[in-house]
Amino acid sequence: MPPYSAMASPTSPLPSTEPIPWVGAKGAFLVLFGFILAREFLYVFLNFSLGFLAGLLEGIVGPIPDAFWIELNLWTAPFLSIMSVGGGAAAGMWLIYNQSKGQSPFQWLLKSIWEPNHGSFFTWPFFIGLSLSLGWGLCFFYWFSPDHPLPRPFTSQMLNAPFIPQLFWIILIVGIAPFIEECLFRGILYAGFSQTWGPLPGCIIVTGMFVALHFPKIYVYPPSALAILSLGLATLWLRLRTHALTAGMVCHMTYNAFIVMGMFLF
Repeated sequence: MPPYSAMASPTSPLPSTEPIPWVGAKGAFLVLFGFILAREFLYVFLNFSLGFLAGLLEGIVGPIPDAFWIELNLWTAPFLSIMSVGGGAAAGMWLIYNQSKGQSPFQWLLKSIWEPNHGSFFTWPFFIGLSLSLGWGLCFFYWFSPDHPLPRPFTSQMLNAPFIPQLFWIILIVGIAPFIEECLFRGILYAGFSQTWGPLPGCIIVTGMFVALHFPKIYVYPPSALAILSLGLATLWLRLRTHALTAGMVCHMTYNAFIVMGMFLF
């Protein structure tokens, strides 16, 4: 038996989804690095493959105007991102299956997502996500506004894309990314770290890793670390309070949805 259980708050109104298959800190680290490496490798490989095919096309039909490549990039970027993130998630789940010592983590993970079905799992997490997105948006607008325009290649790529690629960007940011991040950080990683070192160290490590994963955004705009940290703490608290991942997903999706709305409006 592990020295600690991946526990939730004893005051939760819902029954626990334990027992959680043994993951441990070693397995959690392996899953995290496997997810990141697979995601980045797939993104580079897919871009390389697309560039190779483009080179073959130019060799057959002759020079192609730059405007065509710009438009092609706007169309393909969201699909490449979705495939790389999905591939990273698949690699992580394959690793966790091999690290769970003969116990399948999939049943527990699905149960922790779908078991809760009453309205409170959607109402107050929604308002938490809404409060975080609007609150930090106002803070950044009035008190932390940068002195010069920030480089925003990702945002520009999404805003300048045609409608269908924009739709897939929104699906990725609002739906796929929060779902995978909650399963990864507040699900598998928190379970592994808390099993080995206890709940408090597990909370600290998982939240730190969640912030570190968003380092490119923080590097460009350091105050964004405060918003990312608060989102990580809020979703982790929801996971502990409810014994499940659904509430954190609702909060995370709501937060991202209003951030995307702000991108289009401002």
